[in-house]
Amino acid sequence: MHLLTALPPSDRADHWHRYVKYLHERNGAPDFTRQRFVERERYFNNIDAKPVRRSGPPVVDQVVFSRNQALSAPEPGLDDKTLWALCTANINRVEDWGVRYGIALKTKQGLYHETSDQDPYHLIDLEENYHTRMLRDALETLGLRMDDHPPRPRSQALVRAMVRMPRAVSNMMILAAEVGGVVGFQLLLVKARELFGDQPEPLARIESLFKEIIIDEIGHIRFLRSQLSSAQMMLTRLMLPMVTRSFLQDLPEVVALFGRDTYLRAIDDLLAHNEIAIDDGDAHPLDRFFHPIQQQHLSTSPA
Repeated sequence: MHLLTALPPSDRADHWHRYVKYLHERNGAPDFTRQRFVERERYFNNIDAKPVRRSGPPVVDQVVFSRNQALSAPEPGLDDKTLWALCTANINRVEDWGVRYGIALKTKQGLYHETSDQDPYHLIDLEENYHTRMLRDALETLGLRMDDHPPRPRSQALVRAMVRMPRAVSNMMILAAEVGGVVGFQLLLVKARELFGDQPEPLARIESLFKEIIIDEIGHIRFLRSQLSSAQMMLTRLMLPMVTRSFLQDLPEVVALFGRDTYLRAIDDLLAHNEIAIDDGDAHPLDRFFHPIQQQHLSTSPA
């Protein structure tokens, strides 16, 4: 997939309808009143019914983790496992707050109605609603309890503005933010294998949860791409490094774990190759809605 190359105008409407079909098959029927999907709920029911925890002494101290999660920047001298846990707890904080703000606003304005199940923007809202829950479950695999903390006031103000912007503008900013975010999830997945590979079953649960998020986010990127013209895509490419730097300002634990230069190089590589994949080149389940190949969709039996 050419990540930041615009689709021909004739393909955009077709992508909209194919993407809706994919979201329904992957997630099941949406319930906008309760803000959930049928298949996603089955997935989490299986997660709850089959909890997986690391054995032995805790690899991250809960007191240290909770104290640092409440700070604006991590304490010096934290080990990589603690930094990984803090990154996992905080990386989706702005997006989660923004999604909940946007859902509340749309609900107040009466924008969810009987045809909302055919609107990708509304369906994406519900998908995003699950990501913090997945990250929470990943941390529970390490025996950690994650607290909820709001993003910084500056980030809240930016999100409020984006939610109210015309889509012609907000789609570019959201696409840039989604690309920066998926790079973060990919880096955390690779780092988890390095840090927690000594116990395969808990690692497999973490991998399963992160891959579900990455699959969702790449789907969102591909949909947003389909909604933008060539000129808008050019502006998005120019915007991406600036949005990523702002993203990293809100996540000092990510900088502490990976280094700012490593993160920005990952963005540069993505721009240079104009490609993004789930993990080790895995095909995206959305592909089979555009190509005659069979790919596995969301399983209700998590690792």
